[in-house]
Amino acid sequence: MGRRAALFIRLTTQQSVELEVFMREMARRGNRRARLRGNAIFLSFQYGWTAQKIAGHLNCSTPSVVSWLKHYQEKGIAGLYDIPTPARRLTPFQVEQITGAMYDITQAKSKRRYRKRLSYRETARLVKEKYGINISYERVRQIVRQNLLGAR
Repeated sequence: MGRRAALFIRLTTQQSVELEVFMREMARRGNRRARLRGNAIFLSFQYGWTAQKIAGHLNCSTPSVVSWLKHYQEKGIAGLYDIPTPARRLTPFQVEQITGAMYDITQAKSKRRYRKRLSYRETARLVKEKYGINISYERVRQIVRQNLLGAR
């Protein structure tokens, strides 16, 4: 296999200013992943670092850095944001299984440990802990509202 050409970013003054504004905005919003991608672009542009050196500096994988650099070249600043992914659909059996697990947990609240009403987060954590079903608290909320179970 031949050696691949190094991927370097060259920015105009306008693009450099846009990148700075983007990184400040991501820091303000707390979007660490997008800011990390912006840092990778900046290091490639400012210092001419290779993807491998950037990956070592940012403590991430080289393929990730190469992907970020390519996305930036193709789409500009828009390529640095997370791509929204559709939620995983649960089968009716999985929903039934989760509902049963949540029902068991909410019924167990009469015991000393569960006297208070369970939050969605706590319910999700207990479903994972007791039944090994990984579910987000947003999905717990959805299921509770659909099935009118006693959580909040």
